[in-house]
Amino acid sequence: MVIMNRDYKYTEEELSRLHDVLYEITAEVKRVCDELGLRYFIIGGTAIGAYYWQSILPWDDDIDIGMPRSDYERFLREAPAIIGSKYFLQSPLHEEHTPFWFAKLRKNGTLFAEHDFRYIEMHQGIFVDIFPFDKIPRQAWLERLQYEALGFFNACFIGKELWQWRHCGRCQVDVPRQRSEERRVGK
Repeated sequence: MVIMNRDYKYTEEELSRLHDVLYEITAEVKRVCDELGLRYFIIGGTAIGAYYWQSILPWDDDIDIGMPRSDYERFLREAPAIIGSKYFLQSPLHEEHTPFWFAKLRKNGTLFAEHDFRYIEMHQGIFVDIFPFDKIPRQAWLERLQYEALGFFNACFIGKELWQWRHCGRCQVDVPRQRSEERRVGK
């Protein structure tokens, strides 16, 4: 098993195979969203790759999709009934130990163990991230306050699995990543 972390260097063949699966998962997200009439859009490095390379960034290992909050919540409720059997919708509603506050659509029968989460008892397949988007305030100070509050809650949510479990003996992550490192690498 290869453990993916920020220092891992993919071979061209690994990235090509990974990108093929990511496109397949993204096609399933698109199919489900179109069937349910949900709005969705690409974000982050995925949007940059689409704009400059018309594909995934050549070195990237994930795809990020955003949805307005109302569509995201409907996706979480209704998508499990129509998602193909090759996929698993991972979210706090669908999997007890997920350390993520957002959803991931994972492909069954694959393995993509992220270093910090490799010992958590959860689905570890190749995934596409799906994020909810809420209203952003127009005032800069309110936008900054919202950003800081969400950063704090994100750290608390991930800490549920990494920090609390580590001290209780259930988490086996060697060295949980510090928040400053998370910001530096954009996670």
